[in-house]
Amino acid sequence: MQHADGLRYWHEGKPATVAERFQIVAATYRALGDVRSEAEALANIGAAFYEIGAFENAEKALTEVMATAQRLDLRFLVAFCLGILSSVRFSLGRSESAFSLGEQSLEMARRQGDTRLEGLFEYYLSLSARRAGRLDEAERRARLATELLADVLAALPAAQAALAQAVLAQGRSGESLEHAQRAWDGLQELGKVEEGEALIRLAYAQALTAVDRADEARRVALEAAARLRERAEGISNSEWRETFLNRVPTNAESLSLARRLAGASDT
Repeated sequence: MQHADGLRYWHEGKPATVAERFQIVAATYRALGDVRSEAEALANIGAAFYEIGAFENAEKALTEVMATAQRLDLRFLVAFCLGILSSVRFSLGRSESAFSLGEQSLEMARRQGDTRLEGLFEYYLSLSARRAGRLDEAERRARLATELLADVLAALPAAQAALAQAVLAQGRSGESLEHAQRAWDGLQELGKVEEGEALIRLAYAQALTAVDRADEARRVALEAAARLRERAEGISNSEWRETFLNRVPTNAESLSLARRLAGASDT
């Protein structure tokens, strides 16, 4: 039951609850001596820590899980851990290690023929590349992600949002809005997405701002900030609540943009 609850909370965008539930799951499997299932639960905990912004906790959990997964030859789990750990390392300021791990995760996903995982890893690396100022790479990876995730409707909007940000960073505001609009429409149609809800909202607000559609941009940005605060209210741990809002780059950027646009409306 706790395992099923944990997965449900993933889909509801509640990573702190995921971490709490899967800690119970991991302890249960540990008591039963089920090493494989315990490792899978711990991988979910590591990914949840990343989503919360508890990057040090995420690195510790994912590194430990990866060692177990390699010993048991759980290749999917190794690839999963490498992909998330790449983003974690980048968030901790270790970009060289981050991109190296990301390439390893992509190679494993390709060897396994897992286009969904490959697409997600290209998406993660696109975000890191853009933040590192590697804009051509960010665009290339985001385009690959949209191709690989074309049939994964719950993940495609996130890749489209990453592409919108990559081209906006290169000054192509009109094209950025086209990609951001597709991402936004996907979120509206689906209601919930597998990846990147906050990123989709942020990219759309940024693109609208860039083409001087100020009123729409303000509305989207304020809605994005309100949604983040709503999600944060469901995090009982005050430290996690703080890191979720202020340490996760997309979340911090969303709150900052909302404040700026709200202030602009008062001038």
